[in-house]
Amino acid sequence: MDKFVLKSSYSPMGDQPEAIETLVRGIENGLDEQVLLGVTGSGISGVVLKIEISEAGETKPDTSQSTEPTSLYAAKDGIVTELKVIDGKAKVNVGDAVVKGQELVSGILRNDEFGFITTAARGAVSANVIYVVSAKAGPTIEKLSLSGTGAYYNAVKLFGICIADEPEYASYTDETVCEYELTGCILPLKAERRLRQETIVKQSPASRQELEQAAAAKAQDKLNELIPHSATIISKHTEYETDADDAVTAIIRIMTEENIAEARGIYGQQ
Repeated sequence: MDKFVLKSSYSPMGDQPEAIETLVRGIENGLDEQVLLGVTGSGISGVVLKIEISEAGETKPDTSQSTEPTSLYAAKDGIVTELKVIDGKAKVNVGDAVVKGQELVSGILRNDEFGFITTAARGAVSANVIYVVSAKAGPTIEKLSLSGTGAYYNAVKLFGICIADEPEYASYTDETVCEYELTGCILPLKAERRLRQETIVKQSPASRQELEQAAAAKAQDKLNELIPHSATIISKHTEYETDADDAVTAIIRIMTEENIAEARGIYGQQ
């Protein structure tokens, strides 16, 4: 038979396409043995048949992925919670404690008397990561305060429109001291006596609550720089300590789940 033609209305489904791709890549890399795990009724025979047909055809180079041999390393300390290896050889297991710089997925597939085979390791290693940051505020903080400069002025209201000779400050507070109606007028006029006081930002004494809020905000800013946006927050705890000078330190502890794998060349290149 010169030509083999497979006719089927079925296509690889579920995790079969990924299994086919991984096994074919292993064959192309010269692996003599590969283990295909499955359960009864999972369609593994269809996967094997698809691989055999794929190998019989013309091999097309995969240009979508890097061909530079790389491994995946831990970008930070953590406890592994999930391991997904697309290419490469896993060097850790779920539940393992890993440290920054530790190899997680090796790009060296084979290194023995029969040959040296490498690949560009691909995958994701999720881990629980602990962050602890602290920040201090007080005993004074910058806040909007009265400058000590102020002036009284009168305001007249007519149909909701206010007419007044107002003192000019860049920032201020207004307080109505008293109000009264003007009698003997054709139109209904109301007058107010107001006190306008200038406000400025300066170091001022703060309450315990204000100090806690200021310290927690500083600590959160630090965390925002450390934690990637894709991370999931598992738990968060904040506590406060008061120094001898009445300053307040906020300590925030956060546990996340995030992908800590980063690719680096197996020969030392980044």
